[in-house]
Formats: sequence, structure tokens, C-alpha cells
Amino acid sequence: MKPRREVSQETVKLNKMFRAAFSTGPGKAVLNHLKQISIYSVGGPGITPDTLMHMEGQRFIVAEIEKRVELGKDSGDE
Repeated sequence: MKPRREVSQETVKLNKMFRAAFSTGPGKAVLNHLKQISIYSVGGPGITPDTLMHMEGQRFIVAEIEKRVELGKDSGDE
């Protein structure tokens, strides 16, 4: 089992800010929109490598937001 990495106070603070921004009604609506235009988007068989890389970059950013929202929940003081 890997030892758990120490999380800096800066990271904890940033995760809480992501949670605050994306846990409200409007924040959830924005995140849902970002998912619709990235994660749920399908490139199709004729997609170029450049377009595919662009789409994957968008998906990465949305996944990063979702991860930080979850980590913000785990950081306490709800």
C-alpha cells in the first residue's frame, strides 16, 4: 500500500474554492454544460488527431474540476 501523500494547505484551500464555486445551483449548471460539450461529446470516425487531442484536453479539465470538488468535500468544515 502506498503511503498517503501530504496535501499542502494551498491545495486544500484551492479544493474548497472549487467546491464552493461548483456546488451551488449555478455552479452545477455550469459544470453540467461543460460535461455536455466535452465528456459527453463524440468525435466520430473521421476525427483528426488534433481535434481528438483538443477534446481530450477539454475532458481533462472537466475531470480536474470534478476531482477538486470531491476533494473539497473531503477536506472538512462542511
